[in-house]
Amino acid sequence: MVCSAPEGTVFSTLAKSRLFSLVVIAAIVFVSFAGSARAGDAASAEQTATLTGWLTVIWGDGEPGSDYSTMEYWLNQDSGEVTVLLIDDKLISKAGGLLAVNGKRVTVSGPLRLAAAGAGPTTLQVESLTLLETDMSPGRCRRRPRDSHHWQPALDLDPV
Repeated sequence: MVCSAPEGTVFSTLAKSRLFSLVVIAAIVFVSFAGSARAGDAASAEQTATLTGWLTVIWGDGEPGSDYSTMEYWLNQDSGEVTVLLIDDKLISKAGGLLAVNGKRVTVSGPLRLAAAGAGPTTLQVESLTLLETDMSPGRCRRRPRDSHHWQPALDLDPV
């Protein structure tokens, strides 16, 4: 025996089951598109970038006797942004070692992982590192009129 709605009702049983099926299909499509959009966001959050700034090596030691130590590389860009650099030891050695790169102006490039708001710092997996010349030779500096023995940068803001 097949049950059917009496004539004149808004939805018959068949119409209700079709409506339910359409809602389920729409929900599945929506969830699959939302998932692929999140995957697309994750893929776009990692992009190749070339950054220039001052490289700082941060050393950290654990409690005495723990043999724990850590090292981080930070790039301080002219814009004020700080990016954590993930650098292979071979690249550091190729550039002259830790002391040769610490505090120096560099250009780095590689995949950049943008941090979500409040999720931590932006990181760059360094694939290339280039030391830049920072010329502070006397030809690029001027003498202070009141003290002829000291060289000052050309952009000296000290009142004369």
